[in-house]
Amino acid sequence: MQLQLPDLNPLERAQFATAARLLSCLVTESLVPAFYQPICSKNTAGFTIILTGENSSQAKLNPDHILCIVPLHHPPIFKGEECGSLGKPIGLLDPMDMLPLVFVIDSNQQTFKVGPTVQRVGVEMTVSAD
Repeated sequence: MQLQLPDLNPLERAQFATAARLLSCLVTESLVPAFYQPICSKNTAGFTIILTGENSSQAKLNPDHILCIVPLHHPPIFKGEECGSLGKPIGLLDPMDMLPLVFVIDSNQQTFKVGPTVQRVGVEMTVSAD
């Protein structure tokens, strides 16, 4: 599997850097669960599946439970040695290990169609005041 990395302009690099730091904080502070899946690629060690927090590795995965999927340069720091159906739980996610691609699943779709986010690097999130 070969990922084609986008050639980012300065604004896009800044947007991705902000998104990467935000995602790293959410995972590292255990506000949302994330899991690592290794892949065989020359430029990518694997990818992280970051969940919304409404799911665990043991429950049935629904597209609405996935916040995003991000390819990684290197494996992250794991929480433990157990490996669930989604992969190894991530304890520390380094924003410098993230490749400049963030994928989200369109919750309006009935399929697991994955596509790049707005402007190739943005993260789309909804916050409600419930």
